[in-house]
Amino acid sequence: MKIKAFLQLIVLSIALLGGLNKSSYAAGSCHGSFFNPITDPNWGNLFPITILGVSLGGGHNPPTLYEPPICICPSRILGIPMIGIGITFWEPLYIAEVQREPGCLASLGGLEILGGYQMQAAEMQGPALDDGNEAHMTRMQVHWYMYPIFAVLETFKELMCLSSSGFALGYLTEIDPTHQNDLWGAVFSPEGTLFKSPLAHMACGVDAVASTTSYPVDPLFWCLGTAGNLYPLTGNSQALNSNQTTNMQVLGKFMAKMHRIALLWGTVGPQAQCNATPFPFLVKSQYRINPVDPVTTNGAPIYFGQSEYRWGLTPPNNYATHESTTYLIWQGQQCCMRF
Repeated sequence: MKIKAFLQLIVLSIALLGGLNKSSYAAGSCHGSFFNPITDPNWGNLFPITILGVSLGGGHNPPTLYEPPICICPSRILGIPMIGIGITFWEPLYIAEVQREPGCLASLGGLEILGGYQMQAAEMQGPALDDGNEAHMTRMQVHWYMYPIFAVLETFKELMCLSSSGFALGYLTEIDPTHQNDLWGAVFSPEGTLFKSPLAHMACGVDAVASTTSYPVDPLFWCLGTAGNLYPLTGNSQALNSNQTTNMQVLGKFMAKMHRIALLWGTVGPQAQCNATPFPFLVKSQYRINPVDPVTTNGAPIYFGQSEYRWGLTPPNNYATHESTTYLIWQGQQCCMRF
C-alpha cells in the first residue's frame, strides 16, 4: 500500500507541474462529465452475490470466481487458522479513461492538464498492405483512477473484505515512455515475441468465441478475444472493427501492464481464497467492464474479449463520435469472512 501511495504522489506531482492549461488545446477538444457513482454504474454487475454457496440476485459467475461455503484462512493478526463464511461478490473499484486527447480528464468534467504533452495525441496511420488495404494504427492514453464506490458511498461497511481506500488519480500514461513506444514497452513484456506466430493468433479465435458466448479463457493470457493479440503492452493498437474494440484492447493492454508491475492483483481462483495475490498476467475473467461515457451501457455484464456487436455497436451504444471511452471496472472478489 505504501508503494501505491508513493506512485500516486509522483503521478499527481508531475500532473500539477504540467499545469492546468486550457489554452493549449483547440477549443472544445476535451469533453467529459463528472462521474456520478449512483446513476452511472450498471448495477446489474453487482450480482450474483454468493453466501455459504447460495447465489443471490440472479446471474452467473465465471468458474474462476468461487469461494468454498466454509473456508479456513489465517487470522489477520496472529496468523492462526480460523473458520469463516465464504462470500463472493463484484466490487466497482476503478475508473479508466481511454483518451485520444492527452491530459483530458473526462471523468472530472473535461479538465485539461499536462499542457506540454500535445505531441502524444492519438495518431492514425495507414500504411498500404500487400492486398492494397490499409492497416490503421492508433495510440491512446489511459488515465486510471482508484474509485471504490462502496467505500465512497459508505455502504456494506460491515463486510471486512471491501476496499477501504478513497478516490485518487493513480496513473497517467502520458508521463510513461514505455506506454508510447513498443520497443520500450517490451521491457515489461519480453515474452510478447513468443506470441507473434500464426498459431498464437489462431488460438485467440478460441478466446473470441468463448468470451462472446460465455467467459474469457484465462490460460490464453496473450489473447483479448475479438480484440486479438494483447501484446505489446503499450498504448499502440491496430485499429480494429470499431473504436469500441480498439479502446477495449488498449484498456486490456494497460491493465495487463498493471498486473505485471503488481499494481493489480489476482482476486479469483484457488490461490485467492484467503487473500488477493500478485499475478503477473491479466486475469480476464475477474473483471467486468462497464462503459459509462460517452454513453452509459446497461444490460448483461461485459467481459474482456466479448464481441462489440453484443454491447457496443447497437443503439444506443453506437455513439457516432465514440473515439474516447470511460469505463468503470468491476472486480470479482472472494472473501473468507472469519468469525
